[in-house]
Amino acid sequence: MKFTKLVSLALFVLLVNLSGCSSISNLLTKDSVDTAAQNTPQTTSLPESNDPWVNKAQTLIAQPNRYLSQSSNNELPAHLRQRFAHGQELMSQDKWAEAQDLYLRLAEQYPLMSGIWLQLATIQKNNITATMDIAAQQQKREIQTSYLNNAIQANTFNYAAHNQLAMVLRQQGQFTRALQHYDLALSSWPAFPEARLNRAILHDLYLGNKSRALEDYQLYQALLAEPSRQVKGWIMDIERQIQAQQQEYNVNSGSIKGER
Repeated sequence: MKFTKLVSLALFVLLVNLSGCSSISNLLTKDSVDTAAQNTPQTTSLPESNDPWVNKAQTLIAQPNRYLSQSSNNELPAHLRQRFAHGQELMSQDKWAEAQDLYLRLAEQYPLMSGIWLQLATIQKNNITATMDIAAQQQKREIQTSYLNNAIQANTFNYAAHNQLAMVLRQQGQFTRALQHYDLALSSWPAFPEARLNRAILHDLYLGNKSRALEDYQLYQALLAEPSRQVKGWIMDIERQIQAQQQEYNVNSGSIKGER
């Protein structure tokens, strides 16, 4: 059965690190993701639980966010913060061309600001969706990939850029490379719910590693403030698949022993 699994998260806060010669060191911004359900990722400690998955999620939350930990506490100049925020406002109003022009100008001034490239990639992702022509989509996807690579080069711990690039690679059928970037996203922030879910889907539907998929689905659920009913159904389905595979293995093993 073919179906699409959508990530269900609310807005999450992303601190964008700046490096190099620029005196500007970081930028607080928000990156929006699909919100089929308003499930908010946990950002603080979880209560003690008898559920082993909640305890494992607690361990993930306790691990450092490498993207944040390597950022300094220097304040951004107000004018740059305002320009970046204005770009976000334009995006929220579906004024994609205006937002793109703004961020392209910022990218020329601050090429080592990882978050600018991520915003440009997100705008390009919307442009792909809005374009019907296959050749044009391919061209825009190449530009999106270029922006994401720029974001990662500016800050290798940009987990949101790794996650978005992995999604592009998965759409292109490059499953091994997609897995590598999901792994890098979760290496930067182990408690990043969206990459945890996307990696589960990759293992489940494209790589056929049901046990790894089940682990990521369970951890994703445990990281949410309110568990997703949709993901709960996926977990039940994959548990049935694993059980059926185990039963088939046991039957086949018994037949082989009997033949001996």
